[in-house]
Amino acid sequence: LDFWFGLPADEAHRIGRIGPVEPPAPTEASGALRVRPKRSVVEAYRDPDSLTRRAFGAIDPFPDENDAAYRTAELPASNGIATARGLAHCYAAMIGPVDGHRRLFAPATLTLARTEESAGPDRVLVV
Repeated sequence: LDFWFGLPADEAHRIGRIGPVEPPAPTEASGALRVRPKRSVVEAYRDPDSLTRRAFGAIDPFPDENDAAYRTAELPASNGIATARGLAHCYAAMIGPVDGHRRLFAPATLTLARTEESAGPDRVLVV
């Protein structure tokens, strides 16, 4: 399975560099979309008393994804590295066997994963 949390050094040659992406030019269709004012995650991160800062304060908010230290770190919530096929197999294995390997999650686990635990604004991510 070509999917890692913490890229092995012997796989580094297979990974492309990540570069900046320019936003697309506005079109007539996108002109109707507007960003509504709200307290941003960046503002919340800068506030030392915010839940956001307390949750993410030890993490660089703008990591260099091309840095070997970032790629080899095991950060399951932020730096999974996979091929498209590896990612597809990982998702497929969550619900059933793939390539002769057993499923990753029991049906009861999938039911729990689909069960709403809370609702309302996220006070950490400010959304």
